[in-house]
Amino acid sequence: MLSQEGLSVLQSVIISGAGMLVVVIELAVLALAILLFTRLIKLFGNNDISVENGNAANPQESIKEQDHAIVLAVVSDCLHTAGEQYQITSIREVDA
Repeated sequence: MLSQEGLSVLQSVIISGAGMLVVVIELAVLALAILLFTRLIKLFGNNDISVENGNAANPQESIKEQDHAIVLAVVSDCLHTAGEQYQITSIREVDA
């Protein structure tokens, strides 16, 4: 097919379609891998998240208001709860 001087329209469509099919298959495999690893992490991850009950309206003096809002939003999203159900008492950096 590629030994000729040029490609016909049908041959170029077939080659383009094969290339797009490879990309779509790779994206599907990547999506499945992400789903698999997400479930494995949830299954074997640490599910012990302890939060104090209380009102999160008054953060500590040492916690910046913007940092408090960001942490509160992330924790609320991860726990699928409202931010009024717990209080953030401290924010500290953890070495990775």
